[in-house]
Amino acid sequence: NSANIFFIRAKREIAFGNWGFYTKTDETNRFWSIEIEFDSDLDKLMGLDYQKQSIDFKWIDNQEMDINSSSDIKLDINLQKQYLYNHISNNLVDCIKDMRGFRKKYATEFKNKLKNAKAEFNGGPADRLPGPEPAVIRAIPQGRQYTPNQKEELVNFLKENYMHIPEELIIQQVENYSRGLYKTIILYHEEPTGNLFELKQKRGIDITFINTSHKYYTNIIEPLKSQSELAVFTSAIEMIICSYAYEMRNIIRDDEVHKLILDRYINNVSSRLEEFIVNGMISVDTEFYQNISKDD
Repeated sequence: NSANIFFIRAKREIAFGNWGFYTKTDETNRFWSIEIEFDSDLDKLMGLDYQKQSIDFKWIDNQEMDINSSSDIKLDINLQKQYLYNHISNNLVDCIKDMRGFRKKYATEFKNKLKNAKAEFNGGPADRLPGPEPAVIRAIPQGRQYTPNQKEELVNFLKENYMHIPEELIIQQVENYSRGLYKTIILYHEEPTGNLFELKQKRGIDITFINTSHKYYTNIIEPLKSQSELAVFTSAIEMIICSYAYEMRNIIRDDEVHKLILDRYINNVSSRLEEFIVNGMISVDTEFYQNISKDD
């Protein structure tokens, strides 16, 4: 019965198992655990035995909830249990989904960091994430200035949460931000939403992430940045993206309705842009530019 969902009463483990929420053969389930704590008020509903060593909990999904939810109905003990177990089941499903998403993101970041470290150790070129062009940094509205301690704290926070992004890029961006050069930190990052860009707020600081897994990055931005002579052209692209992100923040601040609408809009635009690039087989041909340079 070894598993990692635990029921805790009065700081003591009462029961553990998987209760049908996952298969024990899936190795990824070893990387998380859930504790459900309850007190003596729920002893009867949880089916606690007289020795306080087991419970009657079972997974009840929403399809099994076929009773009227009206508050006027007096529920017997069995229906009360059904409601409670369904509530716990829904919370378990949400927690497991969130933790699997976090694990997947962490694994991707770790693999990217390891890949770069190996490439650097072997003397080969690492797949380095780019930083924004200087022209964009100068153009974006200025923000507040930071003290050395605040800068160090922000760098450590970003390093811990985005370990796949090279440390020197984080330090550079924090330095630009702390000097008041612009109001958003700009980082290139694989964004699981699929959007071309995302504006996220961490500790009250706006961070614009440009998605390195989007076709617009792989087919347009990345080739431009790979050539020093062409990198300057990405300034216009980054300026547009950061302007969109910055204005979105102004519009959706404290307005959940606008946030949902704009999130959906950016998601649709990102999907349509990727469709255009794939169907049209569009990409920047850096070899063509190199050949022209040689001819000149």
